[in-house]
Amino acid sequence: MSMSDGHKAASVIRSTQKLAWDLKNRIDEAKSAQKCGHLPIQERCAAALLREALTKQLNDVLIDLAEISELIQQAICKSHGKELAALPAEEGDFIELLERTLVNWNPRSHDVIELKSAALKELKKCPSLHSQTDAALHVACLREVERLGKRGGNAQPQKLKRVMHDLRMLETDLSFHGGILHDAASLSSSTSYKKTNFAYGSTPLSSWMKVCEHPKVKPLLMQSLKDQKLYMVWGSSSGWLVFYGALAYGFKSVGVELMKTNVASAREIAEQNEVESIEFLHGDLLDSDLSNVGVLVLTSQCWDVDLVAKASAKIALELPPGAVCIDYTPALIGSFGQPLACINIPVSWNKCQKMHVFVKH
Repeated sequence: MSMSDGHKAASVIRSTQKLAWDLKNRIDEAKSAQKCGHLPIQERCAAALLREALTKQLNDVLIDLAEISELIQQAICKSHGKELAALPAEEGDFIELLERTLVNWNPRSHDVIELKSAALKELKKCPSLHSQTDAALHVACLREVERLGKRGGNAQPQKLKRVMHDLRMLETDLSFHGGILHDAASLSSSTSYKKTNFAYGSTPLSSWMKVCEHPKVKPLLMQSLKDQKLYMVWGSSSGWLVFYGALAYGFKSVGVELMKTNVASAREIAEQNEVESIEFLHGDLLDSDLSNVGVLVLTSQCWDVDLVAKASAKIALELPPGAVCIDYTPALIGSFGQPLACINIPVSWNKCQKMHVFVKH
């Protein structure tokens, strides 16, 4: 199962979970109204009836959620089992198995039935596990690992290859995606950050190397490495870009991430593979120390306007002169002027993502 297929499976669950959250919020509102002493008795009775009806709906949705989670897990096992049995790849295709599973599934909730129909339409648009695009990216990443091995220096290609495998497997784990959804909901209710700030995506090694090996960018990165500057990623997610910095170039790499599930997963993979000179910090990027940072990566494509403004202001005040900033958006143009380079690369959510490289003056 590929990275993109893991996202597709998670999206089926995500829609059902959102429905459950919405029902829970409506139940809480009805409960408050029911207990509100200054409301007329008729309104409180109506709130009680509404609460009872919504509770039944929520119960049905939660049962549907448990069922679809189990069905997707079964589809994953079946697709892996077929691959292990060396049957033709198309017979073991995860998306086809998931589509068949959804067709035969009968949800209890009318709302979930509508979600099922929408999911089936979406799956028909999606490329399968063995699509040419996915296979090409995978091959390109393996070739980059081979090139790193031939280049020598500070690169650790075999360790990077194992880490990339573990990260790909992580993206097929539904409990991982469930943890991300839980963290996003919790943080959006307990902080000033909107849920949109916590979208998940990943950048293949071959794409990232295209940015770092750009003739205008590479000399600056090598100078930062020589000066023993830190390579830091704001919004490091499960750690892909942080591992690239440490294992492809030999940087002392630091990831800053607010979602506990991402931090715990990245730390576990680092420990399992004995990756040194790497650190994953659980906290707000606005509290991070930039005093010795030579390369700063911003995963800002889903950040809201307020966070982008605060991050830009912090960079302008605290990032040392000469440091390199790599961003998924042109948001830093206001502070840095025109980028040193713009490079188009394929990523998990966009076949042609424009990356912007700036230098702090």
